Amino acid sequence: MNSTNSNNTQSSLAYLAFQIVIRKVHYPAALFRFDGNDAYCWSWLDNGRGYLSYADLSSGVSENFGKTRECHTTYHESGVRQLTVSSRKQRRHLIRGHHTPISLIQQWKGLTSVPIPLTAPLPWMMDISHWKQVRKPITLSADGFQGHEGIWLRAYLCASAALRHLKKRQNLGTWSIGRGATKLVIISEPM
Repeated sequence: MNSTNSNNTQSSLAYLAFQIVIRKVHYPAALFRFDGNDAYCWSWLDNGRGYLSYADLSSGVSENFGKTRECHTTYHESGVRQLTVSSRKQRRHLIRGHHTPISLIQQWKGLTSVPIPLTAPLPWMMDISHWKQVRKPITLSADGFQGHEGIWLRAYLCASAALRHLKKRQNLGTWSIGRGATKLVIISEPM
């Protein structure tokens, strides 16, 4: 399955959504969004319902965050890459780093990697508001990936000029979204 899917719409905001279907149940697995300035990823792995407590080892401060509603990874135009978790009352950036600004990326920079089991149901349903904006999610199955039981979806921000080189990596399929000098590229690789 070595395909490219340009899921651009008339607006500058584009989504790539992936799901698996196990025993006729549709499981949202990953959602990627890119508007040319900021890239986002929501995955099943990060978006289970639960409670979060965390500790900042550098300051010694620990806190009970409470019931989580959503978690996502972002890479912003400025080069800030972060993991954000939110509840009804608050939002926290748990992991934050400064990297190359999107407009200055010459090759590619990693956004995130999402493990996708293809033969077993996910332990919970990803429930995020952005999924409602998805028109046609891409369905992933073991049959479409040479019988592999699972794959990695690896997301990169890639300079358009380097796109061909990134896609040459050993992979099972690629999809890309975005216009202009930088694209968000999703590559599937065997687990």
